This record gives sequence, structure tokens and C-alpha cells, in this order.
Amino acid sequence: MVANFNAKIPRAGFLVIIKGLQSIGIIGLVIVLFVVMPANSKRIDNLQRPSPQCLKEYTDSADSVNNGGPSTVGLECRNTVDNYYADDKTFELSLAYIIGLVVFLPILLWLLVGGWLKPYSIAVEQVTAGTLSSGFTLFLLVITPFTGLFVIQNAFNKISTNNTIKAAQSSIS
Repeated sequence: MVANFNAKIPRAGFLVIIKGLQSIGIIGLVIVLFVVMPANSKRIDNLQRPSPQCLKEYTDSADSVNNGGPSTVGLECRNTVDNYYADDKTFELSLAYIIGLVVFLPILLWLLVGGWLKPYSIAVEQVTAGTLSSGFTLFLLVITPFTGLFVIQNAFNKISTNNTIKAAQSSIS
């Protein structure tokens, strides 16, 4: 596009960096959603669940301590409850990662669209002589990146075919 049609598009390195960061983010999200969070929930389910009597004893003891009294819960009951309701930070870290990703991915997408895809879409519109508009090309690349590439390549193939036919016709006449 740059050599044959004098299109102005940024270097591909920018695209590679942004797509790499997006891939790392998506892989991290998949790991958190499908490995870390399920593993965390299975950990608690496999532990011994405190009996209702133990939970009542633990609650009564907590009320006693809150009112300035002594702890009345037995050691075995306390350990069972404490282990079952362990303060595991995996869920909080997973949630923080997901929130960070929800904030970070749009910024990456904005950089990608503004820094590479928008100039590329404008160049595609120029090269295809308006067959594919820059807005439609941008939509294809953001919403359906793989399918969009096939549509754009098809438009490029038609240009190449049309130019070949025109060159052959002009050499015949």
C-alpha cells in the first residue's frame, strides 16, 4: 500500500506492540477466569465444613469477645471455622486484575484504533477507491478482526485483478 499507492500508514511495530499487550491481557484474563477462580472455589469446597453447633459456638464467642468477655470457642471449632472461611486474597486479586483489564483494554484499543487502525482504514479507502469506506474498514478490524482481514484482502485482490485486466487491455489496443 505504501510502495504502490503512496498510502500513509504508521510502522507495523506499533501494531505488533499493541496487539502483543492485548494478547497478554486476554491470556491473563482467561487464566484468572478459568484457572485461578475455579481453583480457589474448589479449595474451600474440599475443606471440612463447620457444623451448625460449631458455627453457633463461634458466633457466641465472637459476641462475647466484642462485649469485652473471654473467648468461649474450643480450639478445634475455631480452627475448623478459620480454615473454612480463610481470608484468601485470590478472589480479590482476581477481581482487581479483571477491573484493571476492563480499564486497560479500552486504553489499548484506543491507542490501536487511533495510532494504527484509523490511518490504515483511511489508506484502505484510498487504495480501494472507496470500495471499502474507512469507517466500515475500521469496524471490520475492531469488531471482527479475522473476518475483516479476509474482506479487506478480497477488496485488494479485486484491485489487483482490475489493474491486470486494464493493463492487458491497454497493451492489446
